[in-house]
Amino acid sequence: INFEEIDENFRIPIKKFFGKFDGNNFGIYNLNNELFLETEDSTISNLILSFEDDINVENDFGCFIKIANSTIIKDCFIDARANIVSSGSNIGILCGITNKCDIRNVVIKCTNSIIRANSEVAGFIGKAIDTCIYDSLISGKLSILGNTGPLILTENIAGFVALSENCYFENCNVNFKGTLTGLNNVSGFVSQDLNSVFKYCCMEFDGSINGLTTNLFCVVTLGIDDETSVFYFCSINITTKLNNLLITIKNF
Repeated sequence: INFEEIDENFRIPIKKFFGKFDGNNFGIYNLNNELFLETEDSTISNLILSFEDDINVENDFGCFIKIANSTIIKDCFIDARANIVSSGSNIGILCGITNKCDIRNVVIKCTNSIIRANSEVAGFIGKAIDTCIYDSLISGKLSILGNTGPLILTENIAGFVALSENCYFENCNVNFKGTLTGLNNVSGFVSQDLNSVFKYCCMEFDGSINGLTTNLFCVVTLGIDDETSVFYFCSINITTKLNNLLITIKNF
C-alpha cells in the first residue's frame, strides 16, 4: 500500500485498535503520521512500514504506535527516512509509550534520519513501562538531538529507550551511526531506568554522546527498596565517544 496514493481524507491514523493485525509481510509505504494512535489488548505482526517525510508532532509520538497498552508487536520491520521534530516528550520511532507490552523481532533501519524533541526521546521507544523486548535492533544512520532554547531543558535522550521501568530487554542492539546530543541524561542505550533487566544487549552506537551528564549504556538507575536495575552479558562499542572523546573500555 502506497500511503501517498490514498485519498487525503483517509490519510489519518487508526484511532484505537483492539484485536489482531497480521500484515502477512506486506508493506505500507510513505507514511507521514502514526499508523495507530492507541492499541490495547492487541497483536500486530508481520508488517513492513516505511516513513519518508518531515513529521512535526507534540507529545507521545511513535511512527508505528503513539501509545501501546497490553500489545504484542512481533516480526515487524520499519524503514525510517524521516525528520521528526517534536515540541514535547516521549518520542520514539516504534512507539512513544509502551505499557505492559511484549515486543519481539522488530528491526528499525534508519537512513539519514533525525529526531528532535525536548525530553524522553530515543530511537526505539520514548517511555517503556512493564514491557519485554526481545531480539530487536535499530541500525543505519540516525541523530537524536535535544531542542535548544533558553527555557528548554533537554534530558533523557538515548539510542534505544529513553525511560524504562520494570522492563526486560534481551538480545537488543543499538547499531547506528550519528549523534546523541542533549543536556542531561544522554546515553547510548537507556538514559534512565528503574528495576529493569538487560541481558545480552549491545550498545554499538558509532558516534558521539554529548551532554553535561552522559554514559555509554545507562546514565541513571533508580532504586526503591529492593528494586534495582540488572545488567549482565551486555557489551559496549569501543569506538563510541563521550563529548567527542574516545573512552577506553574492555568487554569481558
